[in-house]
Amino acid sequence: MNTETKLELRGQLMNSPYYVVLYLACEALCLTFVLVMAGKMNTDIGSAGEVQLFRRLSLCSVLEAASESFWMLSKSLIPGMSHALLSASCLGDLLSTGYIVSSWYLFLDYKITPRDHLLKRSRWMSFGRVLPILVLSVVDCSSLITHQVFYVTESGAYVRGEWYPVHAFLCFFYFALVVKLLSEGMKYSTINRQEWRLYLQFSLLLVAGGILQILAGYVPFTLLFFTFGMFMIFSSLQSRQIDTDALTKLNNHTRGFAWIHDHIPDADQKPFYLFMADIDGFKKINDSYGHIQGDEAIILTAETLKKLSESYPSLFLSRFGGDEFLFGVMCEEAQPHVLIQKFSSLLSQALDHSCLPFRFSMSVGYTRADQTDATERELIAEADRELYLQKSRIYHGSDPLQNTVSAKSIPVPPIPEPSAVISSEDLEQYILSHLDEALEKNWIIPYFQPLVRTITEHYSGAEALARWIDPVYGNIMPGIFVPILEKAGMIYKIDCSMIESVLKAQRMRLDAGLPVSTVSINLSRQDFEKQDMISFLREQTSRYRISKDLIALELTESLLVQSKEKMTSIVKELHDDGFQIWMDDFGSGYSSLIFLNDYQLDLIKFDMGFLRSFSRTSREIMRSTVNMAKNLGIRTLAEGAETEEQVSFLKEIGCDLIQGYYYAKPLPTQQLQNYLEHSGRPFESIEWKQFYDEADTCVINSDTPRAVMEYDIPDDHIHYLFINQKQKEELQTLGRSQISESEFVLNNRNTPMHAKMMAFYRQAIETSEQVTSYVSDNSCFLRLNGRIVARKGDRCIILLSMVNVTRDRLNNTGEVLNKSLSDISLLFDDVHVLNPSRNTADYLINNMNIGRGYNNHDNLRQGLNFFGKNLVHPEDQKRYEAFADPDTMVKRIQQAEGGILRDFFRVLLPDNHGQNKYMWKEFDLLLIPGSDDEKVLSCIKSIDPTAGGLVFQENYEPKKQPA
Repeated sequence: MNTETKLELRGQLMNSPYYVVLYLACEALCLTFVLVMAGKMNTDIGSAGEVQLFRRLSLCSVLEAASESFWMLSKSLIPGMSHALLSASCLGDLLSTGYIVSSWYLFLDYKITPRDHLLKRSRWMSFGRVLPILVLSVVDCSSLITHQVFYVTESGAYVRGEWYPVHAFLCFFYFALVVKLLSEGMKYSTINRQEWRLYLQFSLLLVAGGILQILAGYVPFTLLFFTFGMFMIFSSLQSRQIDTDALTKLNNHTRGFAWIHDHIPDADQKPFYLFMADIDGFKKINDSYGHIQGDEAIILTAETLKKLSESYPSLFLSRFGGDEFLFGVMCEEAQPHVLIQKFSSLLSQALDHSCLPFRFSMSVGYTRADQTDATERELIAEADRELYLQKSRIYHGSDPLQNTVSAKSIPVPPIPEPSAVISSEDLEQYILSHLDEALEKNWIIPYFQPLVRTITEHYSGAEALARWIDPVYGNIMPGIFVPILEKAGMIYKIDCSMIESVLKAQRMRLDAGLPVSTVSINLSRQDFEKQDMISFLREQTSRYRISKDLIALELTESLLVQSKEKMTSIVKELHDDGFQIWMDDFGSGYSSLIFLNDYQLDLIKFDMGFLRSFSRTSREIMRSTVNMAKNLGIRTLAEGAETEEQVSFLKEIGCDLIQGYYYAKPLPTQQLQNYLEHSGRPFESIEWKQFYDEADTCVINSDTPRAVMEYDIPDDHIHYLFINQKQKEELQTLGRSQISESEFVLNNRNTPMHAKMMAFYRQAIETSEQVTSYVSDNSCFLRLNGRIVARKGDRCIILLSMVNVTRDRLNNTGEVLNKSLSDISLLFDDVHVLNPSRNTADYLINNMNIGRGYNNHDNLRQGLNFFGKNLVHPEDQKRYEAFADPDTMVKRIQQAEGGILRDFFRVLLPDNHGQNKYMWKEFDLLLIPGSDDEKVLSCIKSIDPTAGGLVFQENYEPKKQPA
């Protein structure tokens, strides 16, 4: 059957009244179905974006159905209808289809792409993502005139054109873009697997409808497939409504279980954090203010969590029940302590602007899921257990959001639930009567909170903290048992037990071949009153064969100040024995700086509670304290750092060590090694402690440019450890706003500057003295002052000050250049800047009285040619032509020894009597630093025929004299 016969049969079918009625009924049914779904669509079923998209697509479907119905009715009722009206109807159909396809793609793009990626995207990038859809629409619409993709016959039937494969290709290309976008959604966890399947099916229906509409124009495939896809989405949203909490519009506990279940199979490759949070004292809120106000508190919390999700695209939110919320986020996207801190800040802001007659706090607990054999209930129970620990802190008056749990990478051992409510008097009696039993049965064990060195971001030791895990009352916090034991004069027993436990742990790590570093232990006044602590420390370190530099003793400021006469000699004796002495809680109450001079202290430790307000005054006091300690040769440690803002400030002012929940919470011995292995942060062993301690002494935020750098000699690699604000400003004058940019330039071995920097490093290493050098960088001259601070093996610490002297001398540029040029003119007869790639020559000095061919901004090749033929001796011209070849000049200089291309030629010049005579001249060619190997400095100077052992033969060839 030929094409004409097919078209004739199709025309007969489409002109049949039964077909027309069936076609219009199909259109009306689809349109009614879409409008009914659009009417039922609201924010109870879907999000605001989903509701807006649904209604927008429904409106487009009305236009599409109207166009197709007009086309069918017109050709049936008006057999001789103008072909232009048919084309106009088709145009409306194509435009509405194009709008549906582009709107769907933009919706997916906005829903799937993380918010930070969207903010970085320019308008042109956003336009480029829908460009294929626009091209497809333009190609289809243009076919109404060109008939290349399809054309409409007089009977109103669609017929494929020569370019129909282009249309099909663009449709499949669009589908490939959707698939790529959906894959990104799974990667960023912005959609789940059910949504991935649904969106893929709907996109496939749109593509299939666009292809089949032209293949079989007598069936409204586009509208049929579109209606079916809309029904799929509407049904999915309705089913999701069943899993949505009616009060908060968050997912309910069923969806929470499902989310955890979906993510456990990939937990070893894509670990995630699971959080549990609830409102503190919620029952009291309901009893005091009523359930309506209690519901308002829950809604406020849900809205705060939704706002939090704007910063974390993969954040899953659900109301688990009552006042409990469950939420999860991928590990690669968030740090738990930072997320909780941000949640705390957002909740505080929400409460400030709310109409609630009360304020409330929340407790948060979480766990890390990185194993595929865990179950949903186990993970929820573990997060709930951490939440219970936070609740216990409220009992002691601390703020739960300021004392949230931190990151952990392995499960926490079960902590017994308290069996009964106990009064404070009974608990005190229990602690006193069970202390010895608790020590004997290891109910009191050390937890280790790592310390981080600011200049390297490496773990550099830990503090040992006592934890009482009781079989009856669960976790008894130090805030309870420490004051009770201090009052009873029994706290020294725990301190002695901590010393033994720490030394034992250090010995076990050494025996296992694991790296060790300094661990600090807290000592109290009773430790020195109840026993001979110095002898005890000596005995225990000898027993476990532990070097004393692996132990730091933390003494409180109050102990050192109030017991000055006694403690002065004790501290000196301990320090002379090799123990490190740290002052704990510096500035907590006495703040007498004069006592720093009375003790041999290695480190002072201050609490970040002083910076909690983060006011300008508190920051300046902290900055002055750190600088003061550095000037006295005392290192500094900030305890209790919880936010990124605090950590950045501490790094800026030169604080040496940081401890706090921002990095890690205290961990038991058996978990510490696993945590260090999985945290991704290197561990600094004791062998490197002195090396980096020396670097810390140079970390001062002074008013002069200062950078502390680590240099790896075999790898010839430099790395910034610290750079102050003044040094950053100097680098910015070179066009480098990021430290990484400066490191790249310093480590780039393909630049002339790198060789000079290597010479500078070597001179500093060999002399161990202050070294000064000048280098050219980015058309600027830099003055380098530096010295070696420490060296261990093939690595060394360099203290460097880099100043852009070009900027300092801008006001005297003319004077400096004139003086420099006058000095150079005494050495050289001619100095030119040659640019072979641009074929230009610019003169700096011209004492040879060359009148033409080699002047400023002249044609380089013409000038070299004139100079060679008219001024160079005929017997030297061939050598000069090879020497001055601009096409190979740069390459030959790069290959020359020392980077200088040198030769000797006779040049025709007037002598002292005005007679023209050939004279020997030395020609030197070298690359100009900072010119990207484009510019060459050409220098010509007179030579002594016998200088340096050179003698010139009759054949005019220079050769070396025999020794």
